[in-house]
Amino acid sequence: MPGMAAQIQGTEKQLAILKKLAKAATVPRRIAQRAQVIIMGYEKKFNRDIGAQVGLHPDQVGVWRRRWNESFEALVAIGEKKVERKR
Repeated sequence: MPGMAAQIQGTEKQLAILKKLAKAATVPRRIAQRAQVIIMGYEKKFNRDIGAQVGLHPDQVGVWRRRWNESFEALVAIGEKKVERKR
């Protein structure tokens, strides 16, 4: 029986950046692929379905979902610091 997939959390700004990365022609394929994994996870798709679409094993999809979640607070903090610098 498969385990629970990591629920993806993200801000609208992060999602917009991920969508740009996923579609960019100049981004390395693996970066675009990882962005797609997070976007589809945000859409609550199953790891097996995401893996089939992006060409990864479902276990690897789970790894990237967990890594995103483990880094979420740090990513938000980085985003907040950038906003503060612009002021």
